Amino acid sequence: MRVASNSRKLAKLTKTQYGNIQEQSSLADAGNIVAAHPICFQLNNPGVGQYGPAIIAPGGGADRIYKVSQFNLSTGYPLHSEDEDHVPNGPQLFMKRVDLQFKFTGFVPCTHITIHILRQKKTIDRDYWNPQNMGHTFMPHLLYGMQNLAGFTANTIDTDTFQILQTRKVFMNSTAASSVVAVAANERTSDPTTSPCKYVTMKIHMNRVCKQLHQSVNETTGNDNTHLDVHEEDGTESKGGYSWDNQHPLSNIWCVVSCDDESAFGAAITGNAVRCHIIRKCVWRDNRG
Repeated sequence: MRVASNSRKLAKLTKTQYGNIQEQSSLADAGNIVAAHPICFQLNNPGVGQYGPAIIAPGGGADRIYKVSQFNLSTGYPLHSEDEDHVPNGPQLFMKRVDLQFKFTGFVPCTHITIHILRQKKTIDRDYWNPQNMGHTFMPHLLYGMQNLAGFTANTIDTDTFQILQTRKVFMNSTAASSVVAVAANERTSDPTTSPCKYVTMKIHMNRVCKQLHQSVNETTGNDNTHLDVHEEDGTESKGGYSWDNQHPLSNIWCVVSCDDESAFGAAITGNAVRCHIIRKCVWRDNRG
């Protein structure tokens, strides 16, 4: 009885301090995922105005990243009007949870997909004074070192550096396989054993306060710049008041999706590659309602 009473009081205090619950659902096409091309996105970033955070992949050498796509809100529908009105405001908010739905499609043989929810808990030993390394001791720049994580591999996530909060694994064997002899005879050696479409659902309960390093709220006017871009020189990867470079780097929570498929990106026409679509629903509280 006392525990229930305390829970109600805590919920009331949280509502009083941070406002009513707000939520926003958005969809992203993350493209093809192969062994050397994992993707990641920030979970403790509710959004950028009416957009979600960027989906990021490694590319162009060590420590380099680029934006694959981003989460987009379905606008213009009456039942989605509340989602359009709910915008994450600064200078801090209470992140309640993130719900994720993944859809993996493709005609691939014996393919493994791994989803990790991570939090970095310490820095990597690097040459901090080298200007080429500045800022590259944290995610998402460390994504380059997370290639070839899924399937039959010796590569693992360093648990001294990262805390693994959740893991999901998916297996796809959606196309027939043929031996050399069978190919010559136009036959197949083994049949597919799974559907070419797999779904995964995850809930990440955070219940934590997210604080901006550079406030999006103008101290003079009180206006909130929900499209704040703290470091414009890095392109569009980190846009938003709660972007990964506007919160403490060890507070950020990441979703990393890996796959052991070796197909080329050009397999989009044949479907012989794993393609990923994601629905992301964020639930939070902030003082502006």
